[in-house]
Amino acid sequence: MNDLLVDITPEHYEAYATEGTSPWNAYLKERILEEAASITSPRKKILDIGMGTGHMLFDLFQSQKLTDYSFYGVDIDPRMVRFCVKKCSELKCQHVFNIVEASVSNLPFGVLRRNRRNFR
Repeated sequence: MNDLLVDITPEHYEAYATEGTSPWNAYLKERILEEAASITSPRKKILDIGMGTGHMLFDLFQSQKLTDYSFYGVDIDPRMVRFCVKKCSELKCQHVFNIVEASVSNLPFGVLRRNRRNFR
């Protein structure tokens, strides 16, 4: 697994992800907010696979347009996960965030495991 990790600190990644990709992030955020507005399910969730430091999840949360959503973040890098969990604590938003260390090929969500055979 270590060969999959990028040798960059969470702090450097956070700076790059928020500053270096800001035009893309703004576009992506607007698309997510547009899609989310049409969701009618009472169980509203946002899942970010490969979340890095969670910058997009936090940006969506702070937009105040998804107050009835739960936010899920997955990353394979334990440093990114620790950074994101710490940020959740600082922002006092642990009640709506679920952050886990995992690989996209082995997601820890039961519904995906049960339906895995559908994707082979």
